[in-house]
Amino acid sequence: MAAFAVAGGVNQVLKVVDRVKERPPPAETYATKADCDRRHNCLALEVSAWRVDIQVLRREIKEDFREAAAINEQRASKLHTRVDQLLEAVSEVRGKISL
Repeated sequence: MAAFAVAGGVNQVLKVVDRVKERPPPAETYATKADCDRRHNCLALEVSAWRVDIQVLRREIKEDFREAAAINEQRASKLHTRVDQLLEAVSEVRGKISL
């Protein structure tokens, strides 16, 4: 029972100390509406800059895909040319073997 009384007394003393101790003014603790608006505007500017950057990246990616497609088309065309030449050579060999 004495332990509960001591714990209660300590609790009351701590409450008084909390009320008496120095606290920072509200301006340093809480943000004002102007602070929130200013931060919101800064964030809005950052987001719009990111959107522009993303649009630029999307354009660059599309250009890269077009270039890659063109390069792949050239490779495929060269490959078809080589295959056609090979088929001609095989046909000639078959013709010579058949005779």
